[in-house]
Amino acid sequence: MEGINRLKKQLEGQSDNALIQVVDYLCSRKDMDAKYMNEEKTLSGMANYIKDNARKIAKNGWNFVNDKVVYAWAVTYFLFSDKHLGIEKPKVSSKTSTKKSTKVEKGTEDVSNKSKVIDINTAKDKIKEPVPEVEQITLFGGM
Repeated sequence: MEGINRLKKQLEGQSDNALIQVVDYLCSRKDMDAKYMNEEKTLSGMANYIKDNARKIAKNGWNFVNDKVVYAWAVTYFLFSDKHLGIEKPKVSSKTSTKKSTKVEKGTEDVSNKSKVIDINTAKDKIKEPVPEVEQITLFGGM
């Protein structure tokens, strides 16, 4: 039951009814409990996997996916490794990465440094609000 408790903990604070229904189904699958303990797997990752699969079968921007198919995709996400499913994790740059040289040879321009300079008003506009504690996950919004 530890895996099911892990899913329920990740679901706390979520308000997407479709996501809640999928997690309720997953929690009913007692045979999957050990699979839910995989640290590689998250509800956010599952939602992205389901949305990506739904996009693949869309025709003219529209699709309809039966609940049973969504549940099957959710189970598949937890059954197989990300590598097996073709899910690529974003590469994280290491802190020890080398910085680009800022020296400019005569007759050439360093475009990368010029594009990083912005005025103070633009910077103020780009300041982000604090991230809420619970990131809302949605299965079908924004498709």
